[in-house]
Amino acid sequence: MHRPAKSLIFLVASALAGCGSIGAPATKALPSKAGTHGGTAFPLPDGKGYAEVVVEPVKTTKKGRDVVLAMYFVTPDQSAALEPAPTGVTAKMTVPGEAAPLSVTLNPKSLKPKDGRLASEVGPYDHDEIHGEIQGTFDGKPFTVPIAIR
Repeated sequence: MHRPAKSLIFLVASALAGCGSIGAPATKALPSKAGTHGGTAFPLPDGKGYAEVVVEPVKTTKKGRDVVLAMYFVTPDQSAALEPAPTGVTAKMTVPGEAAPLSVTLNPKSLKPKDGRLASEVGPYDHDEIHGEIQGTFDGKPFTVPIAIR
């Protein structure tokens, strides 16, 4: 076999090797990017900005960490908080170890003035994988943003 033919077979075999997936999430998230608060930022509809999802520790004990689910709603360039802030924000998600999907309400809980932060109460969010969606209202329009964090 000629060298070009061997190279072609190798390229096709390499490409096919990565095509399978196991346990793909039911909800497809939009392309995300690194956020400015250490989380994953998901685009809001119509290019209005980003919802950055962060699992934040609030207390560490011998049994583990107590965490909250926080979201920072920021402008398209991530340099400032969205104003006005989204309202009625909830997250519906599946987390490992929970029998049913969780529905979580996020309320304004700023750490510093005008940071665009909303957060849940302490809950079972300290996992490497979370799938679901964020819902709320921004600029008078309801929105839904699929999320997937790994």
